Amino acid sequence: MVCIAILQALLPAGSLPVVVALALGVGGAMLVCMLLGLAIERVAYRPLRRAPRLTALITAIGVSIVLQNTAMLIWASST
Repeated sequence: MVCIAILQALLPAGSLPVVVALALGVGGAMLVCMLLGLAIERVAYRPLRRAPRLTALITAIGVSIVLQNTAMLIWASST
């Protein structure tokens, strides 16, 4: 979804070739996903290193719900 949002921002301008816009979209999506993964690992999973496995599973479900609802708020409102 991040790549599509970047492409929608770059392509209507028409100043960039499609290949360059696609490369920037994929690169931007990779950067956003990397930073989001690092933030989630530091905030949600690192404090649970020595916790029981069930705690990490419950945290993973919670993080998944937060990510899904955040994506719905960002991209559902832009349509």
